[in-house]
Amino acid sequence: MLKPDKRSAEVIKRTIGIHQPSVVEIGVYKGDMARRLLFHPNLALTMVDPWGEVVTESYKASGDEYALHTKEEWDEVKEKALSKVSWAKDRVRVYQGTSEGAAEYYSGEEFDVVFIDGDHSYEQTKKDIEAWWDRVAEGGYLGGHDYRDDKNYGVIQAVDEFVINHQLTLEKGENLTWFVKKWES
Repeated sequence: MLKPDKRSAEVIKRTIGIHQPSVVEIGVYKGDMARRLLFHPNLALTMVDPWGEVVTESYKASGDEYALHTKEEWDEVKEKALSKVSWAKDRVRVYQGTSEGAAEYYSGEEFDVVFIDGDHSYEQTKKDIEAWWDRVAEGGYLGGHDYRDDKNYGVIQAVDEFVINHQLTLEKGENLTWFVKKWES
């Protein structure tokens, strides 16, 4: 099973029992995971990615290879992503910009799963988590990718701090995924 298959399977597993699940994918890149998520026939997907419009210094310093793409490379990546989901365009929304901008734009909505796989720096992962937690529906999940310590990423630190501060239970899934469930209040 390919890595995007494992990640999308982890997300879909957390939508079981929801007739029309709503999912946000932050950090779409070429759209491999987005395409796989849309194989779920009733899933509505919101794709969030700056596609190169915003690359922070902390993201560049993280060592993530994607932080070093040129504008032309990003334009090509975006085109690939949109073409991979064009067959399901009636169930797709696209937000090109920052994760925080998208969270503000969709402030009146709640989602069953929000999956963070963007800027892997500690600072940005922490901001992404804080920006999207209130957009997760009760009983839904906030999760993401690259919960790993073999690269210069800040995901583990940001996620662990959030879990401890909110007294949540961390679920680890396939392919370095992580999830926390938003319990009903």
